[in-house]
Amino acid sequence: MKKTLLVVLMICSFPVLLLISVRIADPFFSKRFNPRSPHIVLLVWPDHVEIRQVESISEVSPRPPNAGYVFSVPPERVAWIEEQVRKIPPPSPDPDSAWLIRVRQVTRDRQQIQLEAWWKNEFRGMIYEATRNEIVPLKTRTASIGEAVQIGGIDFAVWCGAWITVWLVWRLVAKR
Repeated sequence: MKKTLLVVLMICSFPVLLLISVRIADPFFSKRFNPRSPHIVLLVWPDHVEIRQVESISEVSPRPPNAGYVFSVPPERVAWIEEQVRKIPPPSPDPDSAWLIRVRQVTRDRQQIQLEAWWKNEFRGMIYEATRNEIVPLKTRTASIGEAVQIGGIDFAVWCGAWITVWLVWRLVAKR
């Protein structure tokens, strides 16, 4: 009975530890900003948001004085902005495609925005700092099916490490 329970725990722990592995692997998908790749940026209007693909950040930033949009997300409107981004038609007709946005306040007037287009086996996007009037690109984010292998490898390493630790602790406690 104990062996069966141990095997079930070992099998079930592999997908559970995947959540940790994805967090560990996430930085591997952020690369130095590539100015030659297309970029997606968030434009915040008073009543709606737009995701615009641009060849060069200079197409939208710095913001012209008469533009109706800003780049930063007012802290009190973050939830509303995230909801609006989810309503924007996905970047692909694939039913599994979607937009992902993460907004992190850096200072009172500066935010870090991570904006990505997700579909079946890959995502593309960028991380940038935004103020009301300008965007400063930081990283390009890309991943495809090949990176899933990296996550699997990291998950296997985390799983092995966790179970070796359990085994070592078990052995130390049993010797007492």
